[in-house]
Amino acid sequence: MATQEELPSDLSLHGKFAQLMAQQAPVTITVAATQDGNWPFRLGGGAPFCPCIYITAVQQDPDADRGDMMLEAGDEVIMVNDQILIGKSLAEVHDILHTQPEATRLTVRKLPDETPSGVEFFLRRTTEAFNAKMEQFGATRKTYEALEGHVSLYLRRLEALAHVQQEYGQLLENASTTETNRALHSRMTGVAKSHKSYYFSVAEILPKAKFVREQLHTYLTIAIPDAKQTQDRYMQARNQYLALCIRVAEMAAEQARDREQDQVDNDVKTGNYYFRFTLREAGRLAARHAQLRQDLTEKLQMLEAKSGIWKTFEFSFFALSAPLSDAHSLNNSPNLAQHRIASSSSH
Repeated sequence: MATQEELPSDLSLHGKFAQLMAQQAPVTITVAATQDGNWPFRLGGGAPFCPCIYITAVQQDPDADRGDMMLEAGDEVIMVNDQILIGKSLAEVHDILHTQPEATRLTVRKLPDETPSGVEFFLRRTTEAFNAKMEQFGATRKTYEALEGHVSLYLRRLEALAHVQQEYGQLLENASTTETNRALHSRMTGVAKSHKSYYFSVAEILPKAKFVREQLHTYLTIAIPDAKQTQDRYMQARNQYLALCIRVAEMAAEQARDREQDQVDNDVKTGNYYFRFTLREAGRLAARHAQLRQDLTEKLQMLEAKSGIWKTFEFSFFALSAPLSDAHSLNNSPNLAQHRIASSSSH
């Protein structure tokens, strides 16, 4: 069995990551105990198997005061206040922490920012590129897309028809000024007013209908794809986090078996860096997973609220269009040509 005397006293001079770790200057972080008197972190390592004490987990409570600089899983704790921890056992470190005040200074040596390539086979780094195409959202979304196309075409033709109606009404109004037959003059004036009234009704409705259509377009082309991308990122982060949790459990079990058989691996003796890098990545992915879960929940709630609006879209659109049928009563009007023929025969 390894003894405390066999362990290196200065981690910056030993192990395969010695040169890398020598570049990491120790930092001091003030940590406060939680309301129940516990410290917001868990420790691992320690003699006689590992020469250093390191953080294995950090409490994720955002209200917990962990100082100006955040602790991360994998950080090596060198000192608690003025007491050096290198070479001490985990039990000895726990005893030291129990005697400390509620706010304690930890001197830690953080891992390098870049994970060594030797451990990347199980540390799947999250990519920021969104290359996946949007999947189909089912018949409901297809219906909305078809509805948007239909409404866009309808509004364009409605606007064009309204301009024709206005021009035709203006022509009738101009022609009525030279009509000597009083009855025909009155009829032409009424029909001209009806045509122009149709134009004004459309001019009043179009901005409202276009606004509804634009909102639907935004819903289909921006809101839904954005939520889908967030879902993809969430699933990716979740899978990576679960994979790392499994890897951490496997490595911890392997190290426990080695200790039982008095066959401590050399990596453990020189700082257990592979395990600590894995712990750090798992902690970072846990935080990212929690943030993406919150973002996805908020976006899904927004989409759910919007979907209730679009379920009534068809009815609201036709309600907006209803006044047009009242304004456009020309089909029930007598034929102007018949009026002119009748008036001419009476002369």
